[in-house]
Amino acid sequence: MPERATRNGRRLAALTLRAATAIVSLVLSASGPVQAFDCEALLKLHGLLRRASVPCSFTAYNETIVERARVCFEELGPEQGVADIRAGAGEFERMDAVRGRDALCFDLGRRFPMVVR
Repeated sequence: MPERATRNGRRLAALTLRAATAIVSLVLSASGPVQAFDCEALLKLHGLLRRASVPCSFTAYNETIVERARVCFEELGPEQGVADIRAGAGEFERMDAVRGRDALCFDLGRRFPMVVR
């Protein structure tokens, strides 16, 4: 079990690093082209944080992220967009099972204060 938790922790770390890069790019180039950041990572993050919003009691979500996710979804197409959003939501489920909801929600709120509150 500890090996699985470590592996899932690395998976979350990899996702959060890619997502953080996407968010920084988004903030720095708010009017720039969608290709300026990783749309797949952004949609996975969007799926993860949207799935977390109710169980983690997040009450606010950055509308710029929502708009960019919509543009990315259109850019990648519905098949890839849905797959990426579901992958992010699935990641929440896996991490919730391994780490526990309280720890996971705390960590997501701490890592992404620019997205959720």
